[in-house]
Amino acid sequence: MRVDKLVVHRRPVASGAGAPLFHSAFDPAAFTVTDFRIFATGATVTTYTKQ
Repeated sequence: MRVDKLVVHRRPVASGAGAPLFHSAFDPAAFTVTDFRIFATGATVTTYTKQ
């Protein structure tokens, strides 16, 4: 699987112990933040693009 872009939505909520985002082998890649937005609710959206 090839990932060229990640869009991460975060909301300021804490709950539970968490869960892993990925269940496959870890293969790090370099990404750059290409967009970042903050909403009045405290939610953020960050877009990362692969270098």
